[in-house]
Amino acid sequence: MAALPATPCLAGFVGFRRGDSNGDGNVDLSDGITTLTYLFAGGENPSCEDAADADDSGAVNLSDAIFTFLYLFTGGEPPPAPGPWDCGDDTRAPDGLGCQDIGSCDPELLSADASGFDRFSLSF
Repeated sequence: MAALPATPCLAGFVGFRRGDSNGDGNVDLSDGITTLTYLFAGGENPSCEDAADADDSGAVNLSDAIFTFLYLFTGGEPPPAPGPWDCGDDTRAPDGLGCQDIGSCDPELLSADASGFDRFSLSF
């Protein structure tokens, strides 16, 4: 019988929500503004560059803020995997971006409210 090393599911996991540039757990207007402030007004580096790379192009640039605004206000495509709702890994080949802070994807915070009540959509 072969023995495999036991590894906890969350060991070393640094997940993120794509588009959540400010790490507050939501993708909203403030994320596009955070990206623009970082790029053009001397704002702080995002603690998770993968999250700030809203269009998953492999770089944080103006197109990420535009992508976020189009998603939020014109019904544009949602940010690619892991998406704006769920925490997860970058599914692309290594792009040089990473996460220094797990922020809102901290397993302890996620287990505190697994109700899903923060997920809703508005229809007009």
